[in-house]
Formats: sequence, C-alpha cells, structure tokens
Amino acid sequence: MHEFGIVQNIVDQAVAAGAKHGAKRITTIYLKLGQLNEIEPSTVEFLFAGMSRGTMAEGAKVETELVSSSLECRRCGHSFSATSRVTACPHCGSADYKVLKGDELIIESLDVE
Repeated sequence: MHEFGIVQNIVDQAVAAGAKHGAKRITTIYLKLGQLNEIEPSTVEFLFAGMSRGTMAEGAKVETELVSSSLECRRCGHSFSATSRVTACPHCGSADYKVLKGDELIIESLDVE
C-alpha cells in the first residue's frame, strides 16, 4: 500500500514546516491531491490520524482539494481526462501522453497555533 509512505511524508513535511515557524501545534493541513495519485482523501485522513500521534500534528484536520486530471496525447495532441495512469488517448488509442495536471500531492498550507 503506497499510501503509508505518502502519508508519512505528509506528516514529516508538515511537522518540519511547523517547527521551522515556531508552531506548538498544527490544527489543519490543506492538501492538493491529484486524482491520478489514486488515493482516497478518506484514506489519507485515516492514516494521518494514526501516523501523526505524538507529533505537533496530532489531532489536526486534513482538508483535501481534489485536482482533476488533464492529459495530452503526444501522438495526436488530443487533450483528455483520466482517473488512472493506465489509460490511452480516447482519440487515437496511444498510451504515450503527458500529464498536465492531476498528479499533484502538495501541502498547500497549514493552520498552526
């Protein structure tokens, strides 16, 4: 389950940012999560609750903004959306595409005390 490593990284980055700015506690973490990451926000929230125990982020709320995907076929130039990286261009069938957006996993901001 790749979610464990991803969520541990979110905890580590949030705690480091909070410490850098002298926070005593993180109350909310605002994430941008691209749909191509194939991670459910509820899974992030569940894992975060456990992985943040004993840190300044314990009990923090996780607010997630889902980012829809946008891909562009390198063969025909067609733009399309997908919910998985295992996809093909609906116009020409090519699996050679570039991701324009939808693979984000960004801590947008933190609320701290």
